[in-house]
Amino acid sequence: TCLGLLPFLASELLIMFPVQGLSAALVYQLVSYYAAVILSFLAGSHWGLQLQRNDSQLNGLFFFSNMMALLAWGALMAGIPSRFVLFLLGFLIQLVIDIKLNKMNIHPAWYRNLRLYVTLTVVVCLLYHICILLFYIFYQLQCKFLRQLDDGVRP
Repeated sequence: TCLGLLPFLASELLIMFPVQGLSAALVYQLVSYYAAVILSFLAGSHWGLQLQRNDSQLNGLFFFSNMMALLAWGALMAGIPSRFVLFLLGFLIQLVIDIKLNKMNIHPAWYRNLRLYVTLTVVVCLLYHICILLFYIFYQLQCKFLRQLDDGVRP
């Protein structure tokens, strides 16, 4: 689980310290695919839990696990900044589900703590990417606006 953080952390490092031949666009694509896989994996673990336990208290897990998988793969169709917001929401929803399962004594306490720390690290990574992307978009818009002013065009 903790090793699963490496691609998220590596994507941050690759954005901060670019490597020749590896564009930011490619880094964002790769981390997007990885986030979709991980969200699908987490959703599948909830689906499997419901299937294994056949507990009426867990009936909603089938629905939520399918919705999370659809959210994960649907996010890939969204624009780059939007998809990271959708991934962020997906990871937070998965965390809420895991915390509820822990309160129902479905998961042990150590698992809740592990999921909490790992998910919050992923959320911080995603927030970092969202901020960088929004800054870039804002910067591009500002440059366009300044070029228009230089050309004498009123916005």
